[in-house]
Amino acid sequence: MTFWTLCALGLCLAGARADDNRLPGAGLAAEDPTCERLEEDVARADRHTVARDPPRLAGTWVSEGCETRPGPEYVLRSYTFYRNHSFRLLLARYQGEWCASPQHTLAARGRLRLRGRSWLVPGALEAEYELRRVTVTAHSEAAAADLARRLNATCPGSARRRWRPHREYLVLAGGGARPPHRDNTLQGRLQRQEEEEIDCLSALNTVFHELQLLRVHIRPAGPPDYRHPRHELLLGDMHSRPEMGGQYRPTAFQVPLLKADQAQWCAVCQAVARAGETAPPHLHARPRLPVLRSYLAGDWVSSRCETRPLGTFLRRRLRLGSGPAWRGEYRFFADPACALPVFSAVATGSYAPLADSLFEFRVERVSLAVLDPGAARALRCGGDLTPAGGCPALGLVVPSVEYETVRIDVDPQGASLLLVGQPDTDGRRRGPGDGATAYQLPLVQCRPQQDNQLYPVPLRMSGGGQLAGASLAWLLALCWLLL
Repeated sequence: MTFWTLCALGLCLAGARADDNRLPGAGLAAEDPTCERLEEDVARADRHTVARDPPRLAGTWVSEGCETRPGPEYVLRSYTFYRNHSFRLLLARYQGEWCASPQHTLAARGRLRLRGRSWLVPGALEAEYELRRVTVTAHSEAAAADLARRLNATCPGSARRRWRPHREYLVLAGGGARPPHRDNTLQGRLQRQEEEEIDCLSALNTVFHELQLLRVHIRPAGPPDYRHPRHELLLGDMHSRPEMGGQYRPTAFQVPLLKADQAQWCAVCQAVARAGETAPPHLHARPRLPVLRSYLAGDWVSSRCETRPLGTFLRRRLRLGSGPAWRGEYRFFADPACALPVFSAVATGSYAPLADSLFEFRVERVSLAVLDPGAARALRCGGDLTPAGGCPALGLVVPSVEYETVRIDVDPQGASLLLVGQPDTDGRRRGPGDGATAYQLPLVQCRPQQDNQLYPVPLRMSGGGQLAGASLAWLLALCWLLL
């Protein structure tokens, strides 16, 4: 295992409990006692998560918020699977990170065939899919013109006339696809012949390889929302570089989709489920919160057992000081419940802002504990790695510098969230001008809601559900800007 493999696993800024008393991290406040209780609640929810095997896919699965994909791309998903193994996927793309201004919607139909359990990702199933028909609908004049230009560049002559908004256009047909209205005239037969041969999906830089890896489970009520159990569909992750998406077979998961008929409490989910090709959902836009040290200071933990490429699972804990000190704590596991530890590490150092959301993290001390005998034989490293300058077997160098994209937010329940950039899928080391364009799952701040420094007024759910919470967050952020 090389340094690049560790970066792909998220260990470029590494940490966990190994020998943590020997790496104190000068300038950090005392540990937040609420973190232990929060981590216990997370572990309990992970243990009691029940996987569906075989998976019960039938139904509509939707995004619970605006999703940021590498690129960046901002999307909302509404994926419907049928009992006969066919599917209908709606993928709406937006201009900004709040999914308030739609650009276009892709509608894909096809069939899914489950292959069996994944040999690389425990608890996951592998599948193959066949696309039979894909259409695209622009939602503005500018978006329609841009789509036509891109289609003609890849498939010359495919957009012969000026494209109009709110009208479906075919970009892929095959595998037995037929036009929805059969016309037996000569013109109709010629049109069907053209449609049967068209494949211009690459012009939109779109693949649906996420369908190649999946997991369906029921997660009990727990952090960060203790109110409702969650019926979740996890699909395969996206390559951190969009141009590599067509060559990448997923080995980790994206953010989960929720089953629409089991998420009546989620207003965003219901809005996404009601949407269609020509009427995408419009979510509330709000100002992005400034990334200030006063907001970053504190302890942040994973709200679930997370996945990383190559079938690795982990929990994170990050402590940031109001000064330059930071401390990272990562624990890696071999199972989706994070119950079988493999190794853990802890790192300390200093951090400083370089730009609006770009930070420089200096890794000054690292300690590693290997908890699995097989991993111990492979890694041949352990204990405090600082005096030796790292671990030659891993290619891990101490000290070192990492550049991370950081964002802070607040969820509808008022919990503070910290999002750190997605590691490069191939483990490439990033420079200050090559930041991540998507994020890992958010970390939750251990501080109770009533002591939330971002929003001193607790965000309480009212009749508007999640949309009402988002509106209140927008108003509070606006008040902050006016002050």
